[in-house]
Amino acid sequence: MDGPTCAGPQPFGEDAFSTFYDGVCAEVRALGIEQFRAEFDALDTDSERVSAVLRLESAGRLRLPTASRTGKSEQQTRSYLEMAMNCTDSSRKLVLCNTALQHCPAPAAGAAPSELHLAVLLNRLWTVYELGRFSSGLAEAQRLLEEPALAAAPVETRVQLLVERARFEAALAHRPAAEASVRQALQIVRQLERQQQAMYARELGTIRKRLTDAEPAQADSSAPGPPPAPRLFAGEHERLRRVSSAVELVTSERRGRHLVATTDIPPGSVVIADEPFAWSLHPPRWTTHCQHCCRPADCPLPCPNCASVLFCSEPCRSEALRLYHATECPVLDLLIDPNLGRMALLVFRVLARAGPEALERAEELDSESASDVYDSLAYEAVHGQVTNTADRPMGDVIKRCAVALYLTACLQRAGVGSAERRVAAAALALRHLQSCSCNAYEITELRLGGGGARLAEFEELGGAVYAAVSLTNHSCFPNVVRSSRGRGVTVTTTRPLRAGDELLDNYGFHFHEEEETARYAALRRQYQFHCECAACEQGWPLYAELADGAPPGAEQRAAVELLVLGRYAEAAARLAPVVAADGAGEPSAPPDKQAVQRQSLFIRCIQSTGNISVE
Repeated sequence: MDGPTCAGPQPFGEDAFSTFYDGVCAEVRALGIEQFRAEFDALDTDSERVSAVLRLESAGRLRLPTASRTGKSEQQTRSYLEMAMNCTDSSRKLVLCNTALQHCPAPAAGAAPSELHLAVLLNRLWTVYELGRFSSGLAEAQRLLEEPALAAAPVETRVQLLVERARFEAALAHRPAAEASVRQALQIVRQLERQQQAMYARELGTIRKRLTDAEPAQADSSAPGPPPAPRLFAGEHERLRRVSSAVELVTSERRGRHLVATTDIPPGSVVIADEPFAWSLHPPRWTTHCQHCCRPADCPLPCPNCASVLFCSEPCRSEALRLYHATECPVLDLLIDPNLGRMALLVFRVLARAGPEALERAEELDSESASDVYDSLAYEAVHGQVTNTADRPMGDVIKRCAVALYLTACLQRAGVGSAERRVAAAALALRHLQSCSCNAYEITELRLGGGGARLAEFEELGGAVYAAVSLTNHSCFPNVVRSSRGRGVTVTTTRPLRAGDELLDNYGFHFHEEEETARYAALRRQYQFHCECAACEQGWPLYAELADGAPPGAEQRAAVELLVLGRYAEAAARLAPVVAADGAGEPSAPPDKQAVQRQSLFIRCIQSTGNISVE
């Protein structure tokens, strides 16, 4: 065995919330559940609900731990580095190296990295080379060579980095650059002891021979770069930021706020390209993905203060610290308690990004009329998302009140808010704990194995608040699909839309995969509504009971071949006219099996242009 698997940071305040919440529940039971329910259900505002929980004697016993475990530690660094050096699985070794770097104390400003720090960095470079992630390794070697602090490092360190850069350049067949790196290394290697000179001369000779033999470039398995920025169909709406001008926002008593096409829109058209107001990765991905852009990171940078998160680049690290991480950094390990639920960190980041002024403006935002411009990155759009409080059982709301009070205590520990504003802050947290439960979306990644995109499976990386996407309603037979791109998301049409058609997303329950009763229960439990789509109203059958339909045509077969070859955009383009021929609008009868297969294939083509990782 190579040691334990790294699964992200471990919670520290687990007992703190559980003890507090158990006390609240015990006191409610002692008072009489029905009596408390009668009084609690009569409350009108989140402030009143939070105050009702605060009046309980047990609410005064909320205590956060006096210290956290997010600090750096040489001992932890050495432990993870030792595990990495003894590990035989290169992928796992890279996770261990990144975890060691998370815990490694940062050098003082302008000081050279410690011997331990350099050992971690070099072991990571060697591991990246073993994995064939040559572009990532080259970028990291170049970054380290350009680091001003390394000017004070031992000469051998610079030689090692030049050798590593040359190895990556040679693997990528960057011959002139590799030759230049070899020459630079040879110029300074003479400053080393004779035995070291001989060792590095042999390594550089091996690289030179490869260059002389003109060996072809090796396959590069580095984490992919960002896909091209999506282009909105018909351009951006003048009043709906990150939404196509071919749709309009309308409101009705039955459907609430929703988006409707104002012109015919063909399948494969991007109608929303949204960015989140707040987002969070699930802890198991904190050692493999950038905390800020949510993309895979082979050679990430650590937070300078805590031992929890990593970033793919200095721009991502700086922006994260500015927007939210500086606030959460001292309390981050208190926010990943599984008893709090995954929504807690996301809501904390909503509040951190909104800032203290959100508390001052909360009542104002509740009463003021909507702005002429709907901007999904403005706090007003997030604040206006529905909470469905009236449809929630008392126990659900009480737990959210307890979580809200805990988050407020964490905010105060981080220096945001005050005891005098405790109720207002907790009420705002409660609002978002409710709204995010039915308005937040998952950030996903398509994990490709040996079977290619057709057999690939989605992994949920985290969650995000997309205020533009939340304007779409659900259907068990949707006409759009979401696709994650880093932390962002695109919404693309999967069927032709006519002017007047509503954009219909799917919240995870398709008519041909789940019985209507199961879909109804799941939607009611999480989203507090009853679906009225054609599939539910007409009782459409499951896939096995649908009509067969005509066999696949040449275009559909060609699309499958392109998908297998990884040419996803081409596959989608070949399939779009076939999907369009299936017709637009809300169907009066269920599609046949072949139509469902075409839809599924088209959706997979679209999703394959988003976040992808290769196993």
